[in-house]
Amino acid sequence: MKKIRNLGCLLLLVFAFLLLTACGAKQTNQPADTQAESRDGQDIVTEGPRNDVADLPEDLNFGGKIFTIRSIVQNAAAREFEAALNGSVIDQAVYNKNRALEETYGCLILNNETVGNTNTDQMLQEISAMVSAGTYENQILVTAGYRMCSLAINGLLADIYTMDAIDVGKDYYSQGYNEALSIGESQYLITGKLSMSYYRYMLVMFYNRTLFSDFGVEDPQELVFAQEWTMEKAAEIAQQIYQDNGNPETNIYGYVGFVGGDSSQTDGFMSATDMRVLSKDETNYYRLDINQNRFSGAIDQILRLLYSEGSYVSTSIGNETVQNRFTAGTAGMMAFRLYVVENSDMVGLGNTGLGYGILPLPKQDTVQEDYISYVQDQCFLFGFPSSLTEEEKQSVGLFFEAFASDTYAVVKSVYYEKALTTRYLDEPSTRIMEIIDTNVYVDPINVYLSTAFSFTTGRLRQIYGDPAQYSIASILATYVTSGRLQQEVDDLNETFQSIANGTFEASE
Repeated sequence: MKKIRNLGCLLLLVFAFLLLTACGAKQTNQPADTQAESRDGQDIVTEGPRNDVADLPEDLNFGGKIFTIRSIVQNAAAREFEAALNGSVIDQAVYNKNRALEETYGCLILNNETVGNTNTDQMLQEISAMVSAGTYENQILVTAGYRMCSLAINGLLADIYTMDAIDVGKDYYSQGYNEALSIGESQYLITGKLSMSYYRYMLVMFYNRTLFSDFGVEDPQELVFAQEWTMEKAAEIAQQIYQDNGNPETNIYGYVGFVGGDSSQTDGFMSATDMRVLSKDETNYYRLDINQNRFSGAIDQILRLLYSEGSYVSTSIGNETVQNRFTAGTAGMMAFRLYVVENSDMVGLGNTGLGYGILPLPKQDTVQEDYISYVQDQCFLFGFPSSLTEEEKQSVGLFFEAFASDTYAVVKSVYYEKALTTRYLDEPSTRIMEIIDTNVYVDPINVYLSTAFSFTTGRLRQIYGDPAQYSIASILATYVTSGRLQQEVDDLNETFQSIANGTFEASE
């Protein structure tokens, strides 16, 4: 296991390579990349090992071994791990990739999938029973991230660092999530660009190019490149696009949003404005590290966007209404998860007129150095049962590394590039997608959510939905000043320390 943290930017694969590897060709002993750098005004071409393919034995063959993926997913994320030849480009790519993996490595892939509600304890109950029985009929476990975390803190998952073949520093794993999930000298969960859910649940800002053109609003992409795309600037633009037709249902607004406790549309604002709660100490355990002044400033800027004259937000309109307003041309901007691009109305909008564009969520201010992306908690996390024998654990690690590498190629070529990037053929739009994809940060409190922490981005939803009743000062007082959050951090650290040293005892 190579423990690599805080790596730099994702190097995007070129189209030709992706199309060649999308069918799951064996990815060992790959040729070195040629990389150009400038020294004293001269372009120097150097070679280095690829970081986007698995380093596997040349003769790897599992001799017909069966690997079972146990997944519990929402309908929107179904058929990611197995699919039929039904005419869908994505389903066909998944099917072909799995069959190629089976042929290349001499194995059989089974997907034991439940499609429905992920907000249950079903995975926890199943794996608790399996581990207690000392069995491992399901070797790879995956569901919504916050539900997988309950398995980790109950000692039900193997330490990924002890699975020699898994290299967490590869490009197909998320370094932002690795930083949040690694704890001490261990890591029990992993995710990244090997999963379409990583992109589907990424929160971005959509803008209607036709409305921006009609109202003569400056190109927001140029604001992004100039590092001036901020919450304040987004609020100013919302006011420029506003048109009062005498009826809130037909008015044109610069920004439309679903807010409040039931909405996930605002969840990305915490990361986007760099409101951080937890960091790591010198031993890689969690510590409380919150800047209350920054929180207050960020909340003020976010509320300025949500409640400007040109914005229309409500706790009752719902995701579908926001999307319909946007595709109907009565909303200039909306914050939404990327999976909305798969909706037929969005596809239609993208194929007519100027269509729509995608932007990173705005920064808090121009002092903030980077745009920061957030992948919402429904993103899949992968884990492996702690009941695996040592031999089985190493075998599963080898398979998963091959699976992750080849699946990443499919996700990038079929979903990322065909469903997203190729809708924006101009060079600036491709650069925007790279900015969004490159810098993902997920605070650990938003990974574990209610499994460990009472203060999460969900608490901030209260402010966005009703700023007259809730304030960041009162919320921070309840969770931070009172010492409640510090105790939760201490408890989680102690739990993982006991799991690592073998003294953990599951609660009844």
